[in-house]
Amino acid sequence: MLFFLMGALLYAKPYTAKMGPIRIGQKRKSLYKYRPTASFLKKYQIAPHPEAVPEANYISVPVLHRRVLVMSDKVDGRYIVSADLDGNGIIEADERSVLRKRNGRYAATLSKTLLYTTAQKQWEIPFSVKILSKDPASDLGYILDTVRRGTLPTGDAFAIHSYGGLFHVNSAFLAIDIDGNGSIDTQNKMAIRKVQDGWVTLEGLKWQFQIEPDGSMVRFSKTGIKGTSLINASAPSFQVLDMQGRKHTLRQYRTTGVILDFWATWCRKCISDRSKLKTVSQKYNVPILGLNIESKRTLKRYMKKNVLSWPNAAIGSKSLLLQSYQIESYPTYVYIDEKGILKFAGSLSGLEFALQHRD
Repeated sequence: MLFFLMGALLYAKPYTAKMGPIRIGQKRKSLYKYRPTASFLKKYQIAPHPEAVPEANYISVPVLHRRVLVMSDKVDGRYIVSADLDGNGIIEADERSVLRKRNGRYAATLSKTLLYTTAQKQWEIPFSVKILSKDPASDLGYILDTVRRGTLPTGDAFAIHSYGGLFHVNSAFLAIDIDGNGSIDTQNKMAIRKVQDGWVTLEGLKWQFQIEPDGSMVRFSKTGIKGTSLINASAPSFQVLDMQGRKHTLRQYRTTGVILDFWATWCRKCISDRSKLKTVSQKYNVPILGLNIESKRTLKRYMKKNVLSWPNAAIGSKSLLLQSYQIESYPTYVYIDEKGILKFAGSLSGLEFALQHRD
């Protein structure tokens, strides 16, 4: 067995993908008012802004392995944003920018090459964050989705995403163009692998991957070990009882397809999505089956005060369905077509796109 595994790891020569230039994607934080307190700064070990002004507006932004304060302050009639990105206690020229108004919204970009040291070497990390505001005096938000694109060993396109500038940390992820339409499928969770996973399935086999801290290169090694990819494969079978005692199985939806709604009563996004989810279901004529990850008692109590427009089953937080469908966050919407093939798993916007472009 050991010989087999060693042989599998040497199954093929490693493949190195040289990644394209860094771009800022579209992962956006909501705009909100924020006034840092001493206890907040201490709790998250955030250093005070070197030029802090009491009446200014602030927001906390992840930078590499720490968080810093971005300040918006009015100077000579203009709003200026600034942040000590490199942590040297000084706001330098490239650490401040003017918020300029366009199409009813202010925007500015802070960019700086930062040093990051590992046991092996010192890296130069290109860092960039886009600051957004409707009113710089009262609200701030940011876009911090740093993206590099490359080509997989199979020739398919993929991208790596970082929300703090570092691409090798657990919060980063790798996303693949699984349907071959030329667009990276970041909306489809089946196409995403977190960096902490360390492997991705390509053509039925597992490939291990390692990403350089600056995202300039990704090294892939084929293991020869069979991998599992749910997308475009037969969906795992299921059998559940809804809250009215009716049985639901995958086979029942072979003529219509089905949208599986994995959700929880404590999940605000799950609840706020509900109206649009109903509209999507009606527009594309695909029924919904709600799969609540809590107890029957919790769901029953919730249903006494809230009307649910489609069947719901309480499957619990330890259900094998969560493992079978690789559910890690909520809400997750899974679309299975009328042939029982799993076509999508991810966000509501991604679900609508998948239904719009289905065969």
